[in-house]
Amino acid sequence: MFEGAGRSLWKEGVQQGKEATLLENLQSLVKRLHLSTEQAMDALDIPPEKREGIRKKLLPSS
Repeated sequence: MFEGAGRSLWKEGVQQGKEATLLENLQSLVKRLHLSTEQAMDALDIPPEKREGIRKKLLPSS
């Protein structure tokens, strides 16, 4: 499908899309089901080693 640099960019784009979807799903669970961030991460089976990085991305930019 893609080769060389194009493949790398494609993979990076796919990863960014997955991350954006994960963050949207977390925010939706927190807002609509009134779950804590931790409970929402549990519901989505997010591994403990990835949670801190995700928490930082959930915080609004200052």
